[in-house]
Amino acid sequence: MSIVTGAAAGIGEALVRALANKGASVVAADVNMEMAQRLADSLSQKGQNIIVCESDVRCFEDLKQVVGRAVDEFGRLDLMINNAGVGLAGEMRDLELADWKPIIDVNLWGVIHGVHAALPVMLDQESGQIVNIASAAGLVPRPGMVPYATSKYGVVGLTTSLRYEVEDLGIRVNAVCPFNVATSVFKNTVYKNLDHEAMLEAIPLRQLPVQQCVEQILTGVRRNRPIITMPRYASFEWWLYRMSPAAASILLRRRRNLFRNHRRSDSS
Repeated sequence: MSIVTGAAAGIGEALVRALANKGASVVAADVNMEMAQRLADSLSQKGQNIIVCESDVRCFEDLKQVVGRAVDEFGRLDLMINNAGVGLAGEMRDLELADWKPIIDVNLWGVIHGVHAALPVMLDQESGQIVNIASAAGLVPRPGMVPYATSKYGVVGLTTSLRYEVEDLGIRVNAVCPFNVATSVFKNTVYKNLDHEAMLEAIPLRQLPVQQCVEQILTGVRRNRPIITMPRYASFEWWLYRMSPAAASILLRRRRNLFRNHRRSDSS
């Protein structure tokens, strides 16, 4: 059985649907119970086994209860997907310390909480898989999104380090690093002192459909790839950043200028 956090929308919702369609029992955990329940109801009509749990990933006790309920219902935990996340964009000079807290609390502490809740069960089973949804922003610098990148670099570091710590104990650990997926994340991101609508229109890259993203995630999970990236241009940028930092810096400065050009002129 599987647990997905941030399950009510976006990649989380698509993961729940894909796992359910493959016959898995799924616990859909989200802070938005109304949306999560609608998802569960739509799948239950098809005879798929979905349990909804209200969970705020910022609270460790919430995730302990989600894992506990999953084990009580199904006797085990095979897959824990720590997916919940929030976005923040804006130059550091336009940010305050308070802007960092929800990003770190959800994106990084939320994953830490999920790992700490699931790992003891998997250690007792001597099996299981933990999948942490990070971002391409955790592999390549993101000027204009420093707090977000900080949180996602943390998730990648946590995941890749834990992978080798527990692989001989029967547990698999994977990091997922998507970029520019067609979900509501851009709409829900907090933009600080940016003309974000004009900025988003200026991005030349086509968004990856969420279903394609999820298919690639589950393929990478099945193959136990350490870091699962998508789409291809994100994988290329990561490769370029590792192989030729000087060449990658050209792209990074263009990204910086995208934010700079859409920074509101009335900033201090």
